[in-house]
Amino acid sequence: AITKGGGRPVGFCVESLARYHRPVAFPEVLDVGVRVGKIGSSSVIWECAVFGEGSVGGDAAATGHFVHCFVDPKTNKKVALDDEMKRALEKLQVQVP
Repeated sequence: AITKGGGRPVGFCVESLARYHRPVAFPEVLDVGVRVGKIGSSSVIWECAVFGEGSVGGDAAATGHFVHCFVDPKTNKKVALDDEMKRALEKLQVQVP
């Protein structure tokens, strides 16, 4: 687990991006997908997309990403992801053909 106490690395969001492709409005039901796009030595890029109900796999209403950089909670300096964290993140990584 990543927590602020206990000396384990903390993930800071160091970048975020959102691209809006079409409007959505209440009461439209939305589907949101999130996946690991890339695992770096001390960071992970999360990719996300928002779809109208039933349109997953089609045109997204919005797409984006955010980057978590993992740091030592005492020094705020970046630290390498340990093997346990990498294995957990790899389970969420989807390769795009």
